[in-house]
Amino acid sequence: DRFVEHGGRFEDGAVERFQGPYKFLSNFFWSQLDYEGLCYPSVEHAFQAAKLRRNEERLAWGFTGSVSFGEAKRLGRQVPLREDWKEIREKVMASCLSAKFSDPSLREKLLRTGDRELIDGHSGSPDLIWGYHIPSQKGENRLGILLMDLRAKIRAPQTTSGSRALFHLDWPVKCLHDGLPQAYASRIRDLAVGAGLAGCSVVLPRRKICIALCGRSSDIDAWEHRMRTEDVDVNSRGRPCRERMLVELLRMSGAGACDTFSQRE
Repeated sequence: DRFVEHGGRFEDGAVERFQGPYKFLSNFFWSQLDYEGLCYPSVEHAFQAAKLRRNEERLAWGFTGSVSFGEAKRLGRQVPLREDWKEIREKVMASCLSAKFSDPSLREKLLRTGDRELIDGHSGSPDLIWGYHIPSQKGENRLGILLMDLRAKIRAPQTTSGSRALFHLDWPVKCLHDGLPQAYASRIRDLAVGAGLAGCSVVLPRRKICIALCGRSSDIDAWEHRMRTEDVDVNSRGRPCRERMLVELLRMSGAGACDTFSQRE
């Protein structure tokens, strides 16, 4: 049985179905995660919710609640689909997976799959985009590919280096009354991880967040540009603040060792 676990690692050979000891790889796995300021019970819930632009809509449709995986997927087929969904859906899935596997125990299990090919195989109703239909041998297996990409990124900081930068960020005064340092810190972390950056963020008193980043200079520049120009769609009531982060670059240095992203209070 290729799903048997032994010797502190999973046995060799491709993972062809996300079930049994590999159920944790499935989007239909209970794993609390933060995505754009809201907490979801699984990747499936967060991904389907992202088909809506605004957090208040995502809350209204019930994606953050205790609905089942199947119900979340069904709701995702009913919502008014944002017009750019096809362009952003893969990036959204990657961000959701990064948030899920920020959990140390899940991250360790993902790493223990080694270099095995991860295939989201199904025998029933085919999902030819995210999965692989075993009977017809068709499907793009995008979920499996994104998981393997994430696994490689988690490993990479242990052996790679890049430019390093230290920033101070101020979250919007307009939303100060909501008391949202953790929500903004999670939003910033997700954007950094999604940009392929490593580093550490610390929530400071007086509306400050300090973040140290490590990665390619171009990726750091792109992240900084997003912080300076995009709305920060996070508040505790699920409403967009329509405000931008105030960003101050404290220091930029040359190559140095990168570590996986972490967050401290």
